[in-house]
Amino acid sequence: MEFKKGDFVITTGQLVGEILDIDEDRNLEVSFIRPWTTEANGKVLKYDASDEWETVSRSSIVQHVEKPTDKNDYLKVFLELGLKAMGEHKNEEIFIHKDADIENDEDLKTFQFPTDAFDGDDEEANEYEFDDFVVPDDEHEPFTPASPSSEYVQYTHQAVHGYNEWIPDTNDKLQMGIKQTIDSMEEKYGSKEDNRQFALCKSIDYTHPPLNGVKSNEK
Repeated sequence: MEFKKGDFVITTGQLVGEILDIDEDRNLEVSFIRPWTTEANGKVLKYDASDEWETVSRSSIVQHVEKPTDKNDYLKVFLELGLKAMGEHKNEEIFIHKDADIENDEDLKTFQFPTDAFDGDDEEANEYEFDDFVVPDDEHEPFTPASPSSEYVQYTHQAVHGYNEWIPDTNDKLQMGIKQTIDSMEEKYGSKEDNRQFALCKSIDYTHPPLNGVKSNEK
């Protein structure tokens, strides 16, 4: 088994960690993801900051996952390791166990997960979960942008415009994963709605909703 910096491992103690380096004795210097004892009774996890790394022997490794070549695949790697990446909380990247039940677990359902949190399932799972929030095409009227007559709508539309200008840090796997997920959903469901609008001889620029005092790009 060939280990490299940046690879992920699970030890005999079922700890998930990232290989930071390999010492002269070929032991692994690993930064582990451990329960955050002060958050959700330890059911939220984060990289252990108590030590920069812990040295472990190769014989203690029960699972090895190579560092992904595509930064957008980190979420899938964590899932393979039994964890879900849940965004950033108090300047820490946080995780929960893959089989955790957020809706029914008393500690997790009251925990304030980041507003940009997503569970990081594979593409098919993400599409299935998102479909739960999409009304079938034959059950709703064609989309019409909300009028920017309220402060909430103005704020929401400004956020959409702001997203258009956002360039994620290519070295930040969380940012890149969020960007990929949103863009994928936009492409899939925007295309479906475009077909509905085309049938009515209309078109809407979904990515530039109307701001206060600016007319919609609906034709």
